[in-house]
Amino acid sequence: MKNKILLSIIVIVLVLGGIFLYSKNKTDNLPMVQEQKIKLGLMFPLTSQFGSVAEGVRNASLLAVEEWQKSNPTIKVETVVEDDAYDPKKGVTIYNKFKNIDKVQGIVSISTPVVDALYKTYQTDGIPVVNLGLQTEGVSRDNIFQMFPDAKGQIKPLADYLTKKTDYNSIVIVHSTSDPAYAQFYNEFIKLYPKAYKDVVINTPESSKITANKILATKSQAIVIILPPAVGSAVTKELKLLDKDNLDYYFDGSLTTGWSEYKKMLGDTNILNGTITVKTASTDMTAFKAAYKLKYNLEPSIFAEYGYDSTMVILNSYDKNAVTWVNNIQKTSYIGPSGKITFDDNGIKIPEFVVVEVLDGQIQDK
Repeated sequence: MKNKILLSIIVIVLVLGGIFLYSKNKTDNLPMVQEQKIKLGLMFPLTSQFGSVAEGVRNASLLAVEEWQKSNPTIKVETVVEDDAYDPKKGVTIYNKFKNIDKVQGIVSISTPVVDALYKTYQTDGIPVVNLGLQTEGVSRDNIFQMFPDAKGQIKPLADYLTKKTDYNSIVIVHSTSDPAYAQFYNEFIKLYPKAYKDVVINTPESSKITANKILATKSQAIVIILPPAVGSAVTKELKLLDKDNLDYYFDGSLTTGWSEYKKMLGDTNILNGTITVKTASTDMTAFKAAYKLKYNLEPSIFAEYGYDSTMVILNSYDKNAVTWVNNIQKTSYIGPSGKITFDDNGIKIPEFVVVEVLDGQIQDK
């Protein structure tokens, strides 16, 4: 009896051992399942005149990654954040690092001079790029997508307002020739504005006092300012000190994007009351603002919502094949805190801008 029991135990052990070895051999022969991973390069002008905007965009981009990751736990997202300082040379260096060292698969960025310097390289490499700022060189149906409307889309609401809602005999347009984005804004404005105008050029804050005197010497009825915030705020300060006639002031959207720069330069923004400018159409940002404040204990800066949406667009469209990924972005129809996002044939966001006014020292809807 004991021998039968012992024999039974030996048989059971051998059978179980065989099953284990068979199972292990079968598992060992299976291909390893690799974890899906997206690596994004986030390149923003953190140390520039657009620094406060860029910080908010960076924070919101990282918030989007965190929220997207929670909804897509099987795909790991890694980010590499770099500061291009709104400098094309730095931007090119960063991209080379992204490509050769970090091995990023997609890019979210802001700076016009950087995307202009890199567009040929981007096109050659085929990497998906979602850029917030204006691209002025090489715009085409490619792998680069622009979250802000083109120059015409951004400047048209202001030109239309001045054409249809005012009856000035003479205005003076103050503009920059050194920044490609603002040069485009000016060129589009004068194409769209059919009435008489004079123009004054300023490219550096240091010449703001001389330029303010030139502007007022034109004896115009209204002043239209199409300038980067650092330059625009400096010349506006001088104008407000010298302007005894309380002229009407109009600004392109840079008053909105660069509001912190104007506030820093002017101190009391009530001196801008009555000023007309443009901004993106209002959307419901309640949930976005709450999530941003919970994460950073701060209110989101202006255009932070574009950083969130840019990152969501590139993540929601992800495909391991870069060509398919780009095609998916082109087909985007997404509603986020910055509004509805769809792209035209050249990958530029279809515009939704409105005319607004400064009241009680704040930009408010008309």
